[in-house]
Amino acid sequence: MVGIVVVSHSRPLATAAVALACEMAGERAPRVVVAAGLDESTLGTDAAAVADAIEEAAAGGDGVLVLVDLGSAVLSAEMALEFVDPLVVQRVMITPAPLVEGLVAAVVTAAIGGDLVRVEAEARAGLVPKQTHLVGFGGAGASGEGPESEVVAGVEPASAGVAARARLRAPAPHGLHARPAAALVGALGGFVARVTLTDPASGRRADARSLGQLLALGATGGAELDLDVVGPDAPAALAAVVALADTGFGEATAGAPGLPQGVESGEAGAESGAVESGAVEPSERDIAVGPVVRGEEDVAGVGSAYVQGGVGAERDRSAAAVTRVGEHLAGLAEGHPALAAQVALLGDPDLTTSVAADLAAGASAPDAWTGRLDAVAARIGALPDPYLRERAQDVRGIRRLLLSAFAGRPLETTAEGPPGILVVPELDAATASSLDPTRVLGVVTTAGGGTGHGVLVARARGIPVVTGHAEAAGLDIGTLVALDGARNALIVRPGAGELADLQRRQRDRDESRAALVESATGTAYTRSGVRIAVEVNVSAMEDGDRARDLGADGIGVVRSELLFATATEAPTAAEQARVYRELATTVPGPITIRTWDAGGDKPLPFLPTPRESNPFLGVRGIRLTRLVPEVFAEQVRAICLTAREAPVRMLVPMVTDPAEVAWAAGILAEVRVSVDGCPTVPLGIMVEVPATALRIADFADLIDFVSIGTNDLAQYTLAADRGNAAVAGLARQDHPAVLGLIAHVCASLPGVPVAVCGALAADPALTGALVTMGVRELSVPPTAVPAVKAAVRTIA
Repeated sequence: MVGIVVVSHSRPLATAAVALACEMAGERAPRVVVAAGLDESTLGTDAAAVADAIEEAAAGGDGVLVLVDLGSAVLSAEMALEFVDPLVVQRVMITPAPLVEGLVAAVVTAAIGGDLVRVEAEARAGLVPKQTHLVGFGGAGASGEGPESEVVAGVEPASAGVAARARLRAPAPHGLHARPAAALVGALGGFVARVTLTDPASGRRADARSLGQLLALGATGGAELDLDVVGPDAPAALAAVVALADTGFGEATAGAPGLPQGVESGEAGAESGAVESGAVEPSERDIAVGPVVRGEEDVAGVGSAYVQGGVGAERDRSAAAVTRVGEHLAGLAEGHPALAAQVALLGDPDLTTSVAADLAAGASAPDAWTGRLDAVAARIGALPDPYLRERAQDVRGIRRLLLSAFAGRPLETTAEGPPGILVVPELDAATASSLDPTRVLGVVTTAGGGTGHGVLVARARGIPVVTGHAEAAGLDIGTLVALDGARNALIVRPGAGELADLQRRQRDRDESRAALVESATGTAYTRSGVRIAVEVNVSAMEDGDRARDLGADGIGVVRSELLFATATEAPTAAEQARVYRELATTVPGPITIRTWDAGGDKPLPFLPTPRESNPFLGVRGIRLTRLVPEVFAEQVRAICLTAREAPVRMLVPMVTDPAEVAWAAGILAEVRVSVDGCPTVPLGIMVEVPATALRIADFADLIDFVSIGTNDLAQYTLAADRGNAAVAGLARQDHPAVLGLIAHVCASLPGVPVAVCGALAADPALTGALVTMGVRELSVPPTAVPAVKAAVRTIA
């Protein structure tokens, strides 16, 4: 636990302030040591006494926060550090926080387990409640920001107390919403540093450890943000955040709700694009008809049965409710990654610290949580961006779950009465995840839009949803309604003709889908008899099962770095082979394993990645694995082990020079000899660099096949970052220059199979053009397989 030292000219003042603060924290109060006055009655400060107090407070092991009152107290505290063990000094922070208010906030925060940075930040913010209360009475009001400068022991400030600074961009297309914000909070765990993000355009500022503050920042896609870091671990914390920002704050690898975690948004084609953009993504059932049903009414409170207890009792009730809701959300999050953001918000230190202070001040647990969550939701709901505004639903969803827990009600949402259409004010992700599709035929929300996490999760589960129909709020239970999720249409009391039209529309859609899926199970030939293999891109284990059911001919690309993205140590050959073999059993046909495609833009914890100003043009793919040949060889061994049981090909990414391929081929040959019973493993390269496409003939004697990654090829050819909303429209994969390079590759490699695995491959409108050029393999997201196979069969 963090220790606290109070340096004051007056010992009675310091003692009284400590007594007040510890009363707020109760039995969990941290060690607080007073170094004040020259004696009980003489004013003054003594540096030696401060040094002794710091040593005593450091016994807790988690750092020491030093609060000072004025004048020489600051000088004495700084001088005291010269007498303290240097190892202790590394964990000392001197704060300019107000002595009384700051001490109360610091003691309460330390009592609930806050780290040194969190304790110091809450101490500095100690005046905010008073400022807010005094607005209109001559007070300055609360800005929500801390002071512009601070003293941090052991840190040489760059300027105004800032140890390090960087300029970042909010991820495209939707900015710093729940998932990337949660990824940022998670990336800072363990660092002793205070990290803030500022949006220069709006002037808003956020503590980067607080999910609530990050969401309220309202940073839209592509917005420039200033990152300020101060504290002992500032360089490491800065590097961690910058690395995360370089990957789009995880947006490049985080699947959309209902999609397997790990799907790269830029490579998932229309599938992920439709979901993430908020466009209507039809469910398997687009249309639903039934009577209006209601779940439990929106929870406004816990009811008259709740009897408030003392401070200790309310603190225990709060902890129990948080544990129950957290376990509930964690269980749901296993199937729906979007819920991970709600789990992170529940543990937001900014939120929990505020609630703890309210509890210590005598508030009931329901009131403390309701007040704080409503404030966060209000800040997010006031943002100008409509997509970010809908993240307030996640906050209100937590509020509903906590109040249900306090009242002893079930956390799952169940519709009352017969199966029907559930009408709710809004649909949060936790509610959507717990709906029973056999009882909830469809959902109507009376507020909100189609980009909320709950809407996306419900549609991914096959439950049609229409949103923003305020008129549904006044419908009586049992009223017959019909909805069309594809058109966001709600029909109240539909007549016989309208019902017949809806039934016909659903039947036509079902028949069209069924026909595509049924035809997808067979081999796809053009009308002239050319066989085209339609395979799948695999970013998560679930992709294999989906691909099998939709008729995939094999696995065109296994994005191995995404399957092992959470591994903190390099997986062994046996561990990797176990995963690859499992994938090989899910889809009939060959499996193509792309070796680690990691780098500054897609870091892996077990691969050392250099910090680069432009990671897309830096050390990534084969360039990185050449620096760690032992890690590369272990993956090649895994591929060879898999090849003994399944037809496997090895694909090398980010190739620019034939020497890179020769190096990889040499390791493959060496490892293959050492693996008994390993057959020949075909070797291919990714064509992503324009120079490689233009000089592809130079590689002909080294390779057995190629796979063209049109996502990177387009952005490199057109000098347009597909993750930058301002220029993403320029990175068109159907641009004549990109299509010309594909045609050149096909023409320059007679007899060598050419595949396309980027988003271009999943567009049925371009299937004919690719096949005509000479492409013979198309690797697409699982759900695109039926439509692409159907397109192949129309080619003359």
